[in-house]
Amino acid sequence: MACRFVVSPILLLALPLAAAQADYRPTPLSKALAAHELVVVGEVTERANGEVKVKSIAVVKGEAPDSLLTLPDVWRLESFCPGPVPLERGKTYFLMLQRKPGGGFALSPNKYADGVVGVSSRDAPLVRAAVILHALSQQNRIETRVATLAQAWAKESDETKLRLVEAFAQNPPDVATVPFLVEALSTEDKHFSLIGMSAHAMQKHKYKETVPALLRTVKSKGPGCLDAAKTLGLMKVREAYEPIMALIDDPAIGNRPYFIEALVYLEDKRAIPFFLKTLYRNLHGSDQSGEKIKSWSIQENEFAALGLGRLRAPQAIDPLLVLLAKAGHKDLRVRAVQALGDIGPPAHRASAMILELLRTEQIPSHVADEALRKIGVRPN
Repeated sequence: MACRFVVSPILLLALPLAAAQADYRPTPLSKALAAHELVVVGEVTERANGEVKVKSIAVVKGEAPDSLLTLPDVWRLESFCPGPVPLERGKTYFLMLQRKPGGGFALSPNKYADGVVGVSSRDAPLVRAAVILHALSQQNRIETRVATLAQAWAKESDETKLRLVEAFAQNPPDVATVPFLVEALSTEDKHFSLIGMSAHAMQKHKYKETVPALLRTVKSKGPGCLDAAKTLGLMKVREAYEPIMALIDDPAIGNRPYFIEALVYLEDKRAIPFFLKTLYRNLHGSDQSGEKIKSWSIQENEFAALGLGRLRAPQAIDPLLVLLAKAGHKDLRVRAVQALGDIGPPAHRASAMILELLRTEQIPSHVADEALRKIGVRPN
C-alpha cells in the first residue's frame, strides 16, 4: 500500500464545537519568539523555597546574564492551558522569558505560548528550529533568507525540519521557504508527518510554484501521493484530475475513499459521472454494478454525495432522493441532505422529504434547517 491512512478533514467538521474550543493551541513558534526578550536552554541547578536557579547552556534569543537565572519553580497558566509545569533540579528546559520591571527575568506570561518545555539537550528539534527561525527573522532579503535556510537544512534532522515546516505553515507566506517545502515533500525516508505538513503549507499559502512538484508526487503513486492529491484538490489544479482518478482506479493503492475526498476538493465537473456511480457503490439493493462489495466503509458514498453537492449537479437530485428513503446509513443520509442543500433551488422537490426526516428526527435539525434555507424553503 503506497499511501498512508489519514483522518478526513471533512469528517472532522462533525466534531462538537466544545471539543474544538477545549483544544489548546499554543502561539506559533515564530510569533512566540518575537514576543519574548530572552529565550534560552537552561539547566536547573538548585530548587528551594519556591524558586530555582537556572544555568544558561544555550541562548536562542537575547543576552543571558553571566550569573544564574532565578525563576519560580513552577510555570502556571490559566486553568484551560497545560500545566502547572514544575521545573525540576537536574533537568533541562527550553525557556521563554521576559524582563521584570525591577530587574531579572520572569517565566512567560503569555498564556498561549509553551514558555517552559523540557528538552533533552541544546540540540533538541524544538531548540534547533527556534535558533533557525530567529536567525531567519533577522534577514529581510529573500536571497539571504534562502541562504540561511539552505545552510541549516542540509544538516538538520527530519524532526527539526518538521518543526520548521510547521512554522512555515503558521507564518505569513514566504517564497524563501518554497524550495525547502518541495524538498520535504519528496523526502525519501517516508517521514509522513513532514510530507503532510509540507503539503499543508503549500496549500495554505497557495504557492503556485509547488504545483509541478505536487503533480510529480501524485503521478509517482509513492509516499506523499495522498497529501499531494488533497493539496492539488484544495488548490483547484485542473491538471490533477487524471492523476487523482488514476490513483482511485488503481487497486494496488490504498486509501481509495480519501483520494475520492481529494476529488471532492477539486470541484471538477468531469467527476460528476464517477460520483453518480459511486453514490450507490456497495449499498445492498442499490448497487447495480455487479461488483463484489469490497469497501471497508461507506465513506466513498459520503464523499460522492458531498462532491455532487459541491458541483451543484442537478442530475444528482433524484439519486440523492433515493438515499433519503433508504433505511440505515444515517451519516450517508445526512451527507445527501447537505448535498441537496448545496444544489440549491433546483432541489426544491426534496424539501418535503427533508421536512419529514426532520419531523421524525432522522436527521439533525441544524442540517435540515441549513439545507432547506439553501433550497429556499423556510422550515415550520
